[in-house]
Amino acid sequence: MSRQELVRTVVYAGTIVAAVLLVACGGGSGGSSPQKPTLQSIVISPGNTQLFLGANQQFTATGKLSDGSTQDLTQTAKWSSSDSTVMLLNNSGGRVGIGNSRGPGTATVSASNGALSGTTAVTVMRRTPQGFAYS
Repeated sequence: MSRQELVRTVVYAGTIVAAVLLVACGGGSGGSSPQKPTLQSIVISPGNTQLFLGANQQFTATGKLSDGSTQDLTQTAKWSSSDSTVMLLNNSGGRVGIGNSRGPGTATVSASNGALSGTTAVTVMRRTPQGFAYS
């Protein structure tokens, strides 16, 4: 075998080895794509709110994702209250996440997105005239 034939054989064998390694390690266009971050938890703001009867409160829902980033879920979350006689939450367009106080007491506000939900407490109080005790 001549020197020129030997060089061609080595180059050809090297090309085959490189192609096999590229396919074996998942390189090239057939590799896997990065995973999309998944929702890990939901935080509602403001937390542990106190309101006077008749006041409204805009709540926001923030999703914490698996890659450490956050996402605003306020418009897509399903809002609810544990006691609609204390706080009523809106899910209708233009008012999503707004709580309307209905009566004195404490309720748990929830924002759900699929199987996950976040909660916070809200306390609604009556205004009392200064100088008068309320019982």
